[in-house]
Amino acid sequence: MIGEHTDYNGGHVFPCALTLGTYAACAKRSDGRVRMYSLNFDGDGVKEFDLFEIAYLESDGWANYPKGVFHQFIEAGMKIEEGFDIVYGGNIPNGAGLFLCLHRACHRRLHQ
Repeated sequence: MIGEHTDYNGGHVFPCALTLGTYAACAKRSDGRVRMYSLNFDGDGVKEFDLFEIAYLESDGWANYPKGVFHQFIEAGMKIEEGFDIVYGGNIPNGAGLFLCLHRACHRRLHQ
């Protein structure tokens, strides 16, 4: 783990295998709602938002990260017409920086 966003800012990185992981279970919904739950932040309960009205809310804490990913996908022209139910969990320390990679992989799989 190197931090500081070195990889996508042109810096040198030292990739390595990790024994830790972040996991997600995803299911499509027939509406434009996204419901998310994190096993790592179980006290926060379910976070929910509308894909067509994504807004940063300080009270959403960790959930603002996947909301931001969805927002960027939509801004880039990706058509996301259905919502999702997503459960996240894992043993990577909070703030280690691997969350967004998982979210992108989950999104790609659901749209195949």
